[in-house]
Amino acid sequence: MTMRLSLLLAATCAFLVKTSLAVFADEAWTKDYHYALLGEPSDAALFHQPNPSSRASLIYTVSEEGVLGAVNPRDGSLVWRQILHSGDPHGKTAGFLRAGEGQDVVVSGLGSQVAAWSAADGRQAWHVELGSPLADVEILDWVDAAGTPGPKDALAITTGNKAAVSRLDGATGSTKWQYELDTTDEPYQVSISATQVYAILLHKTMMGYIKLKVISLDPVSGHKTDEYILSSENELSTADTIISVGANSASPIIAWTDSAYSVLKINVIGTKTVSTFNIEKHDEHAVTSIKLHAPYHVNSLSHFLVQYNTDVSHRAEVFHVDPKKGKVEKAYSLPNVAGMGSFSTSTADANVYFTRITRDQVMTVSSVSHGVLGRWTVDSFNVAADKDERVEPVRSVSEVSIKGDSVSAVRSAVLLSTGDWILLRDGTPVWQRPEMLASALSAGFAAPMEAEMLVHELEEEAHSSPLQAYIHRITRHVQDLQRLPTILPTLPQRIVAGFLGTSADGVMANDGFGFHQVIACATKNGRLVALDAGNPSKIMWNHPVADLKTGQEWQPSISSPKGGVLELKSKAGAGVQYNATTGEQLVSILPIDVEADTAAKPVKYSVSGNGLEAQMDGNPAWSFMSAQGERIVSLVPRPVNDPVASIGKVLGDRRVLYKYLDPNLALVATVKDASKTATFYVINSVTGGVLHSSTHARVDLSASISAMVSENWFAYSFTAEASDEGPKGHQLIVGELFESLVPNDRGPLAATANYSSLETTTEPFTLTQSYQIPEPISKMAVTRTRQGITSRQLLAILPDSNAVVGLPYTVLDPRRPVNRDPTKDELAEGLVRYAPVIEFNPQWYLNHQREVTGIKEIVTSPALIESTSLIFAYGLDVFGTRVSPSFSFDVLGGDFNKFQMLGTVAALAVATFVVAPLVARKQSQTMADQVKYTQKLKDAKVLVIGGSSGIGYGVAEALVENGCTVIISSSNPDKVQTTIDRLKKSYPSASSRISGQACNLGDQTTLESNVSKLFDQVGPLDHVVYTAGDALAMLPIQDITMDKLIQAGMVRFFAPLMVGKFAPRYLSGGRNSSITFTTGAVSERPIPNWSAVGSYASGLHGMTRGLALDLKPLRVNLVSPGFVDTELWANTGMSEEQKRKAFEEAEKKMPTGKVPDAGDIAESYLYAMKDRNLTGAVISTNGGHLLV
Repeated sequence: MTMRLSLLLAATCAFLVKTSLAVFADEAWTKDYHYALLGEPSDAALFHQPNPSSRASLIYTVSEEGVLGAVNPRDGSLVWRQILHSGDPHGKTAGFLRAGEGQDVVVSGLGSQVAAWSAADGRQAWHVELGSPLADVEILDWVDAAGTPGPKDALAITTGNKAAVSRLDGATGSTKWQYELDTTDEPYQVSISATQVYAILLHKTMMGYIKLKVISLDPVSGHKTDEYILSSENELSTADTIISVGANSASPIIAWTDSAYSVLKINVIGTKTVSTFNIEKHDEHAVTSIKLHAPYHVNSLSHFLVQYNTDVSHRAEVFHVDPKKGKVEKAYSLPNVAGMGSFSTSTADANVYFTRITRDQVMTVSSVSHGVLGRWTVDSFNVAADKDERVEPVRSVSEVSIKGDSVSAVRSAVLLSTGDWILLRDGTPVWQRPEMLASALSAGFAAPMEAEMLVHELEEEAHSSPLQAYIHRITRHVQDLQRLPTILPTLPQRIVAGFLGTSADGVMANDGFGFHQVIACATKNGRLVALDAGNPSKIMWNHPVADLKTGQEWQPSISSPKGGVLELKSKAGAGVQYNATTGEQLVSILPIDVEADTAAKPVKYSVSGNGLEAQMDGNPAWSFMSAQGERIVSLVPRPVNDPVASIGKVLGDRRVLYKYLDPNLALVATVKDASKTATFYVINSVTGGVLHSSTHARVDLSASISAMVSENWFAYSFTAEASDEGPKGHQLIVGELFESLVPNDRGPLAATANYSSLETTTEPFTLTQSYQIPEPISKMAVTRTRQGITSRQLLAILPDSNAVVGLPYTVLDPRRPVNRDPTKDELAEGLVRYAPVIEFNPQWYLNHQREVTGIKEIVTSPALIESTSLIFAYGLDVFGTRVSPSFSFDVLGGDFNKFQMLGTVAALAVATFVVAPLVARKQSQTMADQVKYTQKLKDAKVLVIGGSSGIGYGVAEALVENGCTVIISSSNPDKVQTTIDRLKKSYPSASSRISGQACNLGDQTTLESNVSKLFDQVGPLDHVVYTAGDALAMLPIQDITMDKLIQAGMVRFFAPLMVGKFAPRYLSGGRNSSITFTTGAVSERPIPNWSAVGSYASGLHGMTRGLALDLKPLRVNLVSPGFVDTELWANTGMSEEQKRKAFEEAEKKMPTGKVPDAGDIAESYLYAMKDRNLTGAVISTNGGHLLV
């Protein structure tokens, strides 16, 4: 026996070693990924301290997508963001961002709106609609003469019919004054000096030139104080050659040049003098653009920098302004440097610093002299780029740290030519944000080239002679050995991972599950960016593929004609193919599939107005014309790669409904503006025949209309307007096409050997069903798996909640039975009763707790394993995940552990060897007795409300001893915890079955919500015991008031009624479950001055009987104790002596001769729970007190 116990102990230890290896993090945060993006930052970017008392800064920007946001410069994480504008999908969105020195708000301007936001958390302080497009927004960076503290005011200048300069209150956004402008001139910018506000307007002459008009305004009243026109007629032919108009400065300036960039003109606003500087050529390369960099603070030195760019280099000159004389002088020059470069302006007190960033260096100089205060080498920007591409800085914003006469550190947020936004700290990259992905126009999946090459290698071996195949395999293995040095360092980790657990995540080259597919995104700026779907933390490659001019658009589409290859097409040109893994352009693609159907004739479609036309080989094939007055809003074809595993749907009784399967299905959506109707047509895209149509009235045509087709079903969604017939709501319609609605019948196609869309007019039988959903859907897609065996999910983008949901098809199935419960066969099929409203289950949200903002499209791809579909959603944010609609039936879970499995098998084997003889001997000695009555409450979950003392505590003790899981509830959290500790100390082996929740039942305003919250917290239950009580309201009738009366019944009457309302939702055992309330003997024998308490106590009798009927078969009973020795007597004001005397008098009259304790009374509650035939009963346990 000793040897057997030793073996058992050893096996148990082997089982317990490293058990933590089987515990994994929730897959919800490991298998999916999310880039919370802003878009490429515009020139409106700055460092600013959200808390003026702290030196910590955030980076703020208004991106080219119209998004305002704050980024932590420490790690690049997004602190907050606000979408100011949906973004212009075909161009840039210009916005304004200003921050006053020492202010805790930032002010933005976009379109015709100006808004102020908390710099710390992005909450909106105020916003103003000016009714006309903004030309500029500035901060009035000084206070009035009265020195009024508080937020600094904003200045806005608008164009259009309501052209004006407005001063907006910094605290509320209200207009303090407004100066209307002449609408014949075009407002350009507003500028502020230490004493004046200037409106700069563009005045067009009869010759087509532009003159600069300056209007001076009093900053306090807004009255015009001066107006003049600068002599600029010969240089300015367009506003594009105006370089800059200085804003907040002691001496604001206007700078412009001619169209040839040969001369620079500068005017100090407020004077009429124009300084002229010749622009020299360097290396025979003409200047192609000029940019001016100046500080934005009134107390800064009046210094600025002018940057000159050529096609191959850039240089700069620094100028000083004499505020008193209004004179501009060139101070010094910065040398010409090859490549693009960016400059940024920083201030410290009145000093101004310029930071220059080139492809290989960061340098900071003072505006006073050209001496370099700090210089740092940039070895690499650490971003993905084309191998022949030079990554250049495009624009930047910097923050410098001054120590003595030098710059000790500088950090710069830099937008690169690749579209990445990075932070350089002293020339070293700290973080990188792939903001170019926020402008993705198209995306697609492709298998890695390595996987496809292996497939071709194996196919070649399979079609060769045995000798050739052997030689080919040896050659392939020799090539694999060449990669051995790179594999060896990771070999131990792979062995351990393979032995201890199975992980679906690995590297792309060793991807057996197909999770590491390549996702390619074509961006608005003409770049093609690739991510690894299984490891998206880093960009795989990022190449420029379209040479777009300023304002030029393109319409890219991405596909994968075969594994390992990405094909990029644009409406403007032919397709180009790329290696999916490396991004290299393919001169010749992989071996051509000679078995492909080269005779296939693609059909091209064109939509115009209310018509759809199909062409085949350039010749018209058919045309579809919608009804008069309708216009086509969308055309959604069935996906090309949409595998179908079965031609029929197997019913619960094993019969089959045959699907109407046609690869040429398409869904056309049309709307009629006059009648606000929407019509949806299911058509055959080869013949143009209409297979099904449905028209809906009262459609909100301003809301999104989305649609999707897959296999033999379709879905579409729209928003219905409010009317007398019903409120405004969002509708989801699902339809399914069958060859026949009779099981095992194929209808007209039953006798057809072959089927052709061109030769048959057979229409399907369509079942449709409509559902109301809680919010609109902007875009739909469907999951895809390799063989189509796995059930599908409808993927929907929810713009209102910034979410992506996956709706199971079982919820959408139009065959759900209406107005009846499903039959046994229908239940076996998975059908549930039809409900007109679908509430989105939290488990359907693929993004979980994340907010995926601005998502516009979803693309899907099958993994190599059948259970899983890869999902990629893009728009402003980028989000990806993988889903298993029918669960992961073909891959081991993330918590599977081989070591633990082997240990378990070994332990079971040893345990069987040890225990088997003991069990056999025990069985031969005795047979177990039946357990019929003593275990009725074992494993029951019971909530005891009022269980922290008195009768409730006695009931809790009895329940623990009966094997129940007990939850104590009382109004005092400390008392609840004390009771839990007390019970655990008395029953240490039952500690895991004892818990508690606090719940205040004495407040009328929160009673209902508190009771509801209590049951939400405790979850499913078997029994509820209510013993809660408070101080007895023993009042003479003449002292009773309504307030005292209501308060007297809160705990003793109203709270039990609320328990009766909410408890049944969590009691699911029918007659096996019960609610037991508590009253008192006063309900049966009145006591003087107890009228209030007695009324409620008697009312519990009626409540119990009523609830017993209302909640049947759930049982409801009432326990009525008499005198009981509990802590409650201390609340009556009695002394111990008075209590002792009262008990002695009672005991003289009681037949039992003894006042019971809580343990005696607890047996009545156990009886009420055990007797499944007891309901609506009053159990009187009073020691016979009522008999005498």
